[in-house]
Amino acid sequence: MLLGKKNILILFLNLLVCACNSNYYQQIEPIQSFNAIDFNSIKPGSLVIFDVDETLIQPVDTFLVNEHTPQGKAFRQKLIQTYPILKSDNHIASIMLQEAQRPLLEPSVIHHINRLKNSGVFVIACTGMNTGPYGIYNSLEEWRYNHLKSLGFEGSFNDILFKIAYSGRNPVFLKGLLATDLKPKGPIVGLFIDTLKLKPQNIIMIDDDYDYLLSVKNECEKRNISFQGYEYKGFKTLPWDEELAQFQADYLIKHKKWLNDKEARTFMRLNSEKLAH
Repeated sequence: MLLGKKNILILFLNLLVCACNSNYYQQIEPIQSFNAIDFNSIKPGSLVIFDVDETLIQPVDTFLVNEHTPQGKAFRQKLIQTYPILKSDNHIASIMLQEAQRPLLEPSVIHHINRLKNSGVFVIACTGMNTGPYGIYNSLEEWRYNHLKSLGFEGSFNDILFKIAYSGRNPVFLKGLLATDLKPKGPIVGLFIDTLKLKPQNIIMIDDDYDYLLSVKNECEKRNISFQGYEYKGFKTLPWDEELAQFQADYLIKHKKWLNDKEARTFMRLNSEKLAH
């Protein structure tokens, strides 16, 4: 009989652990579209954080869509071996940033963002990208802010600019955009909240990177802030095309101009026709 009670106790504890783990993971929910989020239920005074790349926006060209895939990373290493200057000179890459298209993945999100702000909800964009000068740009965060603004995104606190010193890096908040300068988002969001003396009871975050969501969730737990994360999976994928990527890279390095996929394929076809004759 005693053994039975022990088994019941163990079973109860296991069920309790499972329930806690289930609740833990429910706080980060995978979604395919912003339409899965009930924006109307978000209370005034809450903070909503949108990631930028592969969440709000995404490039349309094959190489840039695959830039962080194993094929894209291997291609970049091969490219640096062919053109060693690329390792230290950001000028070429900054031209690609300037000329490659990066539209909104879901244009209707701007409507949701404006409604949230009008209802007293704080909204910011948060990107993990580096800050400061980069090639032709004096400030990467300025470039990103201006690009988002051109697409209709304007976050809360759009008249505020401040820098955040953190672990040897230079995160920046610029008019509704928080750039973490390659650092985890959780601690930087915490410092952002402290700097503005915000007291949000709820933080809602949408990001395609699970680790970033977890980082902010952990920061919220330290501060007794309710957290709901959405792992965004609505970004597009394209099959890797090394021949196309190589042509675009060679053309960019030689002519200081980025060709989109359509332009590059047209040039490739014309070159092929010339060789055929």
